[in-house]
Amino acid sequence: MNVAKLAFACIALLSTAAVAGSKTNFEIYLSIPPSGTAIAAGSFVGVQNSSDTNSVIQCQIKVDLTALGTATQRLYCHARDTSGNDGICILNNPPQAFVDLVYALKDNDKLTFTWDVATQQCKSLELQRGSWQVRSNGAT
Repeated sequence: MNVAKLAFACIALLSTAAVAGSKTNFEIYLSIPPSGTAIAAGSFVGVQNSSDTNSVIQCQIKVDLTALGTATQRLYCHARDTSGNDGICILNNPPQAFVDLVYALKDNDKLTFTWDVATQQCKSLELQRGSWQVRSNGAT
């Protein structure tokens, strides 16, 4: 009887591990060609769990009040890889969808943004959320 219980417990533990799935720390990926579209990607948790002290990824929305009393928004995204290479994009008065995406970001989401190399103008933002991300406490 005890052997059957032990076998059942082992099978239950093994099946739990099998459905847990793989986990990924999204460290910074940065590709900046001489011209055209550049891309940066990573997650806050991937940077925080990284052993290097250079990596950064962020997007923020800044609101300024003009002299005429109207509010203007500015999207600013920045990524730095382990070698210290920086990718930056800025977009004045971004579409509301960009603003909503920035406010929806969670620390274990994968953030990807692209920009025009010549103008540094942001072209796209992408948020990926899935079971493969490492949780914010570093657990796998």
